[in-house]
Amino acid sequence: MSNYIRKTPRKEQNSDKNWSKKEDHFLIENYHTLGSKAVAELLHRVPAACRNRAYHLNITRVLGWSLEEEQILVQNYANKGAGWVAKQLGRSKSCCIARAGKLGIKRDYHWTKTQTDYLKKYYPIVGAVGVASFLNRSPNTCQVKASSLGIQYVDQLKWSKEDEQLLTEHYPRDGVIAVAKLIGKSESACRSHAATMGLNFDNSWTKEEENIIKEYYPRFGPSGISVLLNRTHSACVSRASKLGIIFENTLKWTKEETGILRQYYPLEGAKVAERINGRSASACMNCAGRLGISYKQTESMGVHVIKKFLDYKGIRYQQEVVFENCKYKNKLRFDFAIFLVEQDFPDKPTGLIEFDGLQHFRPVHFFDFQEYKYESALQNLRLRDEIKNNFCQQFCIPLLRIRYNQGEQINEILSDFIAHVETYLISFNPFLSNEEYYEGDEDASTAIVQHENAKNIAELQTKGAFYSFRWTKDECTFLRDNYSYKDAMWIANRLGRTCSACENKARKLKLKRRSPNCYHYRCAWSVVEDNLLKVYYEEKGAQWVADQIGRTVSACQHRASRMQVKKKKHFTRWTKEEDDILIKFHKKKTHQDIAQVLMRTKQACDNRVRILKIKKKIS
Repeated sequence: MSNYIRKTPRKEQNSDKNWSKKEDHFLIENYHTLGSKAVAELLHRVPAACRNRAYHLNITRVLGWSLEEEQILVQNYANKGAGWVAKQLGRSKSCCIARAGKLGIKRDYHWTKTQTDYLKKYYPIVGAVGVASFLNRSPNTCQVKASSLGIQYVDQLKWSKEDEQLLTEHYPRDGVIAVAKLIGKSESACRSHAATMGLNFDNSWTKEEENIIKEYYPRFGPSGISVLLNRTHSACVSRASKLGIIFENTLKWTKEETGILRQYYPLEGAKVAERINGRSASACMNCAGRLGISYKQTESMGVHVIKKFLDYKGIRYQQEVVFENCKYKNKLRFDFAIFLVEQDFPDKPTGLIEFDGLQHFRPVHFFDFQEYKYESALQNLRLRDEIKNNFCQQFCIPLLRIRYNQGEQINEILSDFIAHVETYLISFNPFLSNEEYYEGDEDASTAIVQHENAKNIAELQTKGAFYSFRWTKDECTFLRDNYSYKDAMWIANRLGRTCSACENKARKLKLKRRSPNCYHYRCAWSVVEDNLLKVYYEEKGAQWVADQIGRTVSACQHRASRMQVKKKKHFTRWTKEEDDILIKFHKKKTHQDIAQVLMRTKQACDNRVRILKIKKKIS
C-alpha cells in the first residue's frame, strides 16, 4: 500500500491542462503588460499555470522596449521615479531602472541648501535612518553625504551619568513616556535600560491623580485625562469606572443634537459630527444606530436625472449591471441597462448607459494622496472605459456615454438614444465623436499604450452571463424566506451571488438565523436527508450533498461519520516517469511546483519523497 498515494480531483477550470494556440498567442502578447494574475483571470486558469506556460514558451525574459515606452520613461523618470513608470508600463521597477541607466537618464538627486542644513543639524543626533525619513532619501545616501561633509553620528545608546540619574528619579513614578521626552531617547531604550538597572514602574494611582479624575473626567473624558496624567486611555476608563465616575458627554444627547442628527445623518453620514460640537464621528454613528437612523448614500445628479427620465417614459431598466467576462481584475459595472423590448427583460439589454463624472477626464483630489496617485487613478479609469467600449463594439451592444458637462442636454441625448439605438454601435455620444469625447490633456504615448492594452484584453473576452448588482424584489423575498434556516452557500448558489453578498444583504434587511438551541427545527436530520446522504455521499462527496440539502459541509461530514458512511478513496500508483521527475527536480523546485506538473497534491509529493528516502541538500 506504500506505492498508492491519494490523488485529489482538480478544479473544473483547470482540468484541461492542454493549452490552445489562441491561449498561447494571448499569453505571448499580454504576459509582460498585464502580469500573471490578470492573464490567469481572463484565461480562467491559475497564475502558477500561466507562469509555467510562460517559462515553457521562453517569454519570461522582458522583451524589447518600444518607442512609446521609452518616451514615457524619458518624460517621467527624472521627476516621478521608477516605481511610477513601472506601474504605467506594466514592467518591474528594476527593469525600468536598468533601461534608464542604458539611456543615460538619472533622477534629480541634487542636495539643496535646506537639506544639507538639516543634515548638519540632526544627523549627529538622529543618525542616517532618522534623517532619511524626513528627506525622502535612502539611509545609505544620507550616510555618504554626511561623510563627505565631515559629519559624524554620536551614538545615543551610551548612557551618561546624568541620564541615569534622571531615569532613577522619574521612571518609577512618571513612567516611560515622560522619561523618554525628558532625556530625549526612545521609549524602548528607556524601558530596556531601566530593566538592566533593576528599576520598576510603580503603576499604583496616587490621591492627586484620583482627585484629578474626579474633578475633570466628567467634562473632558478619558482622552483628555490620559494627556494630563500620562496614562493610557484604557487605564483612565477602568479607574474611572472603579471610582464610579461617568463621562457625561457619552450619555446625554440634547434634543437639538438629536434633531441635527435626524436631519443630516441620512444625507451626510459620519460627517454630521462637524455640525455638532464635542461629538466624534463614532459617537454620531453609535447614536444614529440606537435611534434607527441609517445613512443613505446619495447618487450623482446625472444618475438621478437619467432615472427620472426613464421612469417618466416607462422604460424598464436595471442599475449597476455587469457581464460575467467583461472585467479588468474585477467585473466592470455599467450604470444602466435599458430594455425596450419587454420579452428581453432581464437577460438581453437593448442598450447600456454610462454617466462619466469629472474624475474620468481630470485628476480629482478626493483624498490626501500624492499627485502621481491622482494621475494613476485617472489613467486606470481611462483603461477601464476603453475596455468597456471595446467590449460593447465586439458584441454589438449599443453604448451611450454622457459627459459631466452635458447635464442640461441629458433628456435630449436619452431621447435620441432611444429613437436611434442602432447608430450607437459606432459612436457613443450624439454631439461628440469618440476622439472628441475625451479631452486631450493626457500624454499621447500613455493613451496609445492604454488603447493597446484594452484591445489585447478584448480579443479573448467572451460575453458571459448578464446580471445586476442591485437586488431585485424576488431575490429579497427568496432571501427572507430561506435565510433563517438555510445555509448561506446554498442561498448564494440559488441566486448566483457570493456568500458575503448574501450575508451583507441579510444584515441590511435585519434578518437573523434561528437559534442554534432550536434542535427540532435546525439540527434534526430528516429521513429524506439521511437517505440522500447514504446514496450520494460515497460517490459525490460532502460538498455536493451540502448544496442539495442546504447544510454546511462540516455538518454533512459529521453526520456521515455517525452513520458510518465513508467516501471512496481514489488511489493511483506512481509511475517510473513521475518518480524520475520527482528525483530530478526535487532539489531545484518546490514540491508545490512539482505537484502542479504531475497533477498531484503537495502532500502526495512529500509522502513519495519520504518513501524514496530522498534528502534535499541545504545550500
